[in-house]
Amino acid sequence: ASGSIGQKRQLLLDCGEHLPALLSEAGFVDITKRTVKVRLGSAGGLKGVEAAACRSGAFRGMRDSVLLDGGYGVVNGPEEFDKLVSQVMAEWETNECYAFYYTITARRPALSPTAPPPSSLSMPETFGLAAKNHSVHHPLY
Repeated sequence: ASGSIGQKRQLLLDCGEHLPALLSEAGFVDITKRTVKVRLGSAGGLKGVEAAACRSGAFRGMRDSVLLDGGYGVVNGPEEFDKLVSQVMAEWETNECYAFYYTITARRPALSPTAPPPSSLSMPETFGLAAKNHSVHHPLY
């Protein structure tokens, strides 16, 4: 199985980059995006250690899904997966690797009595993804 877990499972893994535009399309205003860059590993101090632990925990939490999808041509079993995550963590300690965290705020304007309701956007439609087993699309707000 090729591709990525994001493609296979229809995950928007870089939502921090796309969310401001989605909010704007949905009618939100006063949109701000604050980005915090954190160096992963001990060179990043306590925040770097915490960020590395959070990311490695997320990766380990995806292990069963990755293996069910065939390992994406990268790993063939749980031991290989765990070894890869450990290697990634070691790379974070020896190289300059960063995580980016976003705080995004927006305001929904008050609707006038005659204004039409804002358009309803759904993630699968917005990104051209085929919605599977979803008969209802909920708006972003």
